[in-house]
Amino acid sequence: MKIVFFTFYYPPDLCAGSFRASALAQALSKKMANGDELHIITTHPNRYKEHRVRAENIEVDGKITIHRILVPEHNSGMLLQIRTFNVYAVAAYKLSNNLNPDFLIGTIGRLLTGFLTGVSARK
Repeated sequence: MKIVFFTFYYPPDLCAGSFRASALAQALSKKMANGDELHIITTHPNRYKEHRVRAENIEVDGKITIHRILVPEHNSGMLLQIRTFNVYAVAAYKLSNNLNPDFLIGTIGRLLTGFLTGVSARK
């Protein structure tokens, strides 16, 4: 089974959403059978301007593959956050289609991530 997990924030980003997403991914990976894949589609760390941490575009850890999308910086302004999310959503949607998953999961800390998951699932 191939699972795609949409989450806007994932460690090393520092926020409650990234910690919850990481805990869910770890719990899922423990329940997965051999040959199963969990693909996490997230962003490069961007939550805080002061907390800049480098992360690879693709990281593989056992059954988990983390795909990071580079998004524009934002200063927490509403319009810039919308632009940043749109960049993530378009790239994540395309990547998910290319992965051809059997199952989709999405966080809803940002409501539109849940919407993105629903749109991708319908496809």
